[in-house]
Amino acid sequence: MTSEISRVLSEAKPFKKTLIIIAVSGVIYALCSGMILAQLQYLVDALTSRNVSGAINIGATILGLAIVVAFSRYFHIFLMNYVAECVTQNIRQKLQQKFMNLSLSFHNTYASGSGGLISRILNDVKVIQDGLRMIADIFSSPLLMATLFFNLFRTNWKLTLSLLLVIPVVALFQKSVSRSLRKYLPKGQENLEKMTSTIKESLDGVRVIQSFNLEKI
Repeated sequence: MTSEISRVLSEAKPFKKTLIIIAVSGVIYALCSGMILAQLQYLVDALTSRNVSGAINIGATILGLAIVVAFSRYFHIFLMNYVAECVTQNIRQKLQQKFMNLSLSFHNTYASGSGGLISRILNDVKVIQDGLRMIADIFSSPLLMATLFFNLFRTNWKLTLSLLLVIPVVALFQKSVSRSLRKYLPKGQENLEKMTSTIKESLDGVRVIQSFNLEKI
């Protein structure tokens, strides 16, 4: 698994500068989101004490932070999707070139035929693409969680400690569920490969199928 991940990440090396921008925008998004929550508490306090000028200033600060959050999140997601698209496109091109250079005996004996190879290029690489898109949250989610817990701890430390006690239990449950579901992923990809092969064979032989009225079979 580690070797596969390193090979995928090596495809992203040409986009090193873009990945740095993604990381920076993710950090800005996480910090500003946490600051908005802190400012909301100050806004409530200002409104409770009927401090109108203070409430206006805090509201303007929240609005400015919200604009920064919106722009940073946009660039964060857009650029990561761009990198994921470029990387997976390169992988698909290399796979296609690899398949074209394989021997005829391989193509004649491959169980799922050309439809299965198409599934490898499209569906299997799509899994890599989805995984790359999730990498974007690696830059922002931990920092955002730390900022949220800091604000919670400052507001009510007893409630925050109780949440921290529950999190390991939820994490263990999620880990056990994901581990049980992971074994079905290769089977799902195999079934998708067979389905793609069947669809391709049906479309390639549509004239023969219609000639013998076999459309409903």
